[in-house]
Amino acid sequence: MSKGMSLTTAIILLFSIAVAIMVGVWWVGLGGGFISKPVIEVLGTPTIQSGTLYITLKNVGKSPCSATNIEVVIQGTSHTLTPEGGASQLGVGETVKFTATGITGLNPGSYDAVLRGDFGELAINVFVQP
Repeated sequence: MSKGMSLTTAIILLFSIAVAIMVGVWWVGLGGGFISKPVIEVLGTPTIQSGTLYITLKNVGKSPCSATNIEVVIQGTSHTLTPEGGASQLGVGETVKFTATGITGLNPGSYDAVLRGDFGELAINVFVQP
C-alpha cells in the first residue's frame, strides 16, 4: 500500500514540475514579445495652437518604429503626424518632435485623443490653446 502512495506522489510531483516548466516557458515567451516591441511615451503636454498640434514622442521600447506612419485621432478625425527634421524612424531611446496641421473646429480646452502607429494605439490627452 505504501508503494502505491509513493508512486502516486511521484507522479503528482513530476506532473507539477512539467506544468511549472510549461508555464515558465510561456511566460518568458510572452514577456519577450512585449519587450521587443516599440513603446511610445509622450513627453510634455500635446498642444494645439492655431490649428497645429505639437507633440514630442520618445521610444522607450526595445525596437524602432516608423516615424512617418503615425496618426492622431481627435474627435473622430484622423491627422497624420509629420516628424521634425524629416526623421523616418523613431529609434530605441530616441525623442522626436512632431506636428499635425489642419486641426480645426475645436474649442479651447482638453480633449481625449488616440495615437496610432507601428507601436499600436496609445490614449493621450491634448490641450487646445485659446
